[in-house]
Amino acid sequence: MQFTKNQIQRLSELGCDFDAEHSFASADARELAFKEMERRSVEKNRAALRDLRKAKDAPFVSALSESISAFLRGLGFLEVSTPIIISKSFLLRMTIEDDHALFKQVFWLDDKSCLRPMLAPNLYDISKRLLNVYEAPLGVFEIGPCFRRESQGNKHLESFTMVNFVEWGVLESQKTERLKELISLFMEHVGLSEYSLEEEDSVVYGDTIDVVVDGVEIASGAFGPHPLDSNWDYAGTWIGLGAGLERIVLMQENLDSIQKTGRSLLYLGGISLKLK
Repeated sequence: MQFTKNQIQRLSELGCDFDAEHSFASADARELAFKEMERRSVEKNRAALRDLRKAKDAPFVSALSESISAFLRGLGFLEVSTPIIISKSFLLRMTIEDDHALFKQVFWLDDKSCLRPMLAPNLYDISKRLLNVYEAPLGVFEIGPCFRRESQGNKHLESFTMVNFVEWGVLESQKTERLKELISLFMEHVGLSEYSLEEEDSVVYGDTIDVVVDGVEIASGAFGPHPLDSNWDYAGTWIGLGAGLERIVLMQENLDSIQKTGRSLLYLGGISLKLK
C-alpha cells in the first residue's frame, strides 16, 4: 500500500523529500507516516518563511527581473515598458490568425483586444519608432508579464514573465556569432552556464535556436531579416532572444514545479503558504 495521489500532492506542495513508491503494511500505517511527514514539513515551511522575512529578500522573479535589467542596460541595451493589453491587429501582424496554434491560447478581452501572449509585437512597434531617433545597431529590451491559456503542469504557467532583447542592425556576417555571444553572457549572468543549443521550428518565427538546460527550454533565439519584418515596415538585420524568468528560477533553485516560482497566492520564494 503506497501514498495516495492526494497525499503525494500535499507532500510535494510542502517540498517534502519522500519516497512516493514506499509501501506500507496498512492504511493506518500509511496515514500515520503521512501525518508525521506533513507536520514536519509544515514546521519547516514556517521556519523558512520566518527566515525569509528576516532576510528581506525579494520574490524570485522580482529579484531576477531587477538583475537582468541591470545586466542588459550594462551591455548598452535600452529598456522599454509597453502595454499589457494589445490589439488583435498586432497579433495578425505576427500571423497569429484564427487557425494559428497560438490563437486559442490567447486571453481575449473582447473581439479587438487581448492580454499579450508575447512581448514581440510591442517591441517591433516601439523599436521602429526608436530607430527614427537612434542609429543602428540598437539594442532594445523589455521584461514583463505575458499570458497564455496553457495546460497546467510542472513546466507551464498561464501568467508568466518574459524578457525579450533584440539587437537591430547587427552585421549580416556576425548574426550567428553575436547571438551565441549574447546567449553565453546571459546564461552566465543567470548562473546556468551548462546548457545546449538546439535548432527548433517555432510556431511564430520558424527556425530558431533554443537554449536548453537539463531538458527544459529556457530561452529561444531568432534572426532577421524575417518574413514578419515587412508587417512592421522594417527592412534590415537583427538578432533576438526571449526567455521565461519562471523557468530560469525553476532551474536555478532546482524546484519540482514551476508553480512555486512566479506570481502566486500559494507560494512565496518557493515556500508553501498552505500550512493549515
